[in-house]
Amino acid sequence: MFCFLLTLSCKVNNSSSAGQKNSNIKKTVKIEKKETMSCLEIKNNLKDHQNDNKYPFTKGKDKEALQKNCYSFYSKQWEKYIAGSENITEGFIRKNIDRWKKIIKNPELDVKIKSINNNIAVVSRSAFSHEYEAVKVEDIWVYRMEKWDRVHGLDDNVEYSVKLLHINNDEYIDAIVTGGCCDSSTINILLGDKDKVLILRQTLEITGMWGLEYKGRCNSRFNVKPYDAMVKEYGSRPKLAVFDCRKNLYVMKE
Repeated sequence: MFCFLLTLSCKVNNSSSAGQKNSNIKKTVKIEKKETMSCLEIKNNLKDHQNDNKYPFTKGKDKEALQKNCYSFYSKQWEKYIAGSENITEGFIRKNIDRWKKIIKNPELDVKIKSINNNIAVVSRSAFSHEYEAVKVEDIWVYRMEKWDRVHGLDDNVEYSVKLLHINNDEYIDAIVTGGCCDSSTINILLGDKDKVLILRQTLEITGMWGLEYKGRCNSRFNVKPYDAMVKEYGSRPKLAVFDCRKNLYVMKE
C-alpha cells in the first residue's frame, strides 16, 4: 500500500427562495442563502494532452534516443520562458535566470530518466515557478510512431510526480499524476491503451487530507477528509472515490 498527499478545489451549489402569496395576506418569506461545498470533485470525459511536436527529435526506442528528445524538447520550452528577461537586474531573480541559461546549454545537468517500463518513461526535471525559481516535476513520455514523445505533465508552477501501476484489469500499465499547491491538489488518472499507450480519463480535485489505498488491479480508492479549519464549509464527513472496474472509472461513494 502507498499514499500520496494532495488536495483539490470545491463545487458550490446555491439555493434561494422568493416570496409566497396567501389568499388573504400577502407575505414575504426571506430565507438565508445556503452553500453546500464538496472537498472532492471528479471530472470525466477530458481531452487528451496535445503536445507541441515542433522540436528536433530523434527516432529510436533506446535510452539515448529518449534522452536526446528530452534535451531538445525541454531546452526549447525553457528558452520560451526566459525570453524577454534580459533587462531584469534584481539580485536573486537574475541569479535564477542565469541558472536557467546554464541548464538550457547543458540540459543533461537537470533532466534525468527516472524509469522506463517498456514504452512508457518517467522523466524528472526542473520546472519554472514564481520569480524564475525551480520546482522538481516528473513527466510521462511514451514511445509511439517510432519515437519518444512527452504526453503528460501538470502546470509548470507546481510540483508534481508520477506513479506507474495497474489500476484496471487489462494488460496495459496505467499512471497517476499528483500535484498541487496551497490547500488544493490535482490527481490525473491516465489509463493504458493499445494504440495511444496512455489516455487521460479523469481528474480528481481535492481540498483536504487524502490518501490512495491501493491493493492491486480493480482494488484502489482515494480517501478524502476536509481540514479541521474547513469543516464549517465542507462538513466533517469524509469522501471516498472507488475504482469501478465495469465503468473503468473512479466513482464517488458515500
